[in-house]
Amino acid sequence: MNKAELIHAVAEATKLSQADADRAVAAVLGGITGALVKGEQVVLVGFGTFTVNDLLRVPAKARARLQNPISAQHLEVNARMRSELPRDIFVDVSQLLCGNGTTCPLFTDDGKLITYDGGHLTREGARYYGQRLAQSAQIRRLLGMP
Repeated sequence: MNKAELIHAVAEATKLSQADADRAVAAVLGGITGALVKGEQVVLVGFGTFTVNDLLRVPAKARARLQNPISAQHLEVNARMRSELPRDIFVDVSQLLCGNGTTCPLFTDDGKLITYDGGHLTREGARYYGQRLAQSAQIRRLLGMP
C-alpha cells in the first residue's frame, strides 16, 4: 500500500473527503516521523514499535520518499518574513532546501540520513544541503557568483 492508497482507505473508512483524509494521514505520519527524528521511540499498541534505526532499515529507494514535518510556527514565521522583508534581504532557506511544502526530506536521494533529530545534520545531510544551496540562483546572486 502506498500513501495515496492509504489516504483513499482512510477516506472510505471514515467518510472523510479525500482532502481531509490526506491532511489526517499527513498529520499522523508527520507526528510519527517527527518523534523518530527526535530519537524518540514510537509505540503503536497492536501495530508495533519504531525507532530511527527502523527507518535506516527501510530500503534506500523508499527512504527518499520519507519526509520530516516543518512546524506550523516555523512556516508562519517564514511566511511573515517573506511578505515583510525585501527579497534581496530575506532568504527562505526552508523553501530552498525543502520546496514549497510543509515537509523536508529525511533522507538524501540516494538514501543517506540527513538528520537524526531534525536540527543537526549528518555529514551526508550537510553535503546534501550544501549542494542544494550552492545550486540556488538566489544564493549565487547574493554571493556575486554567476
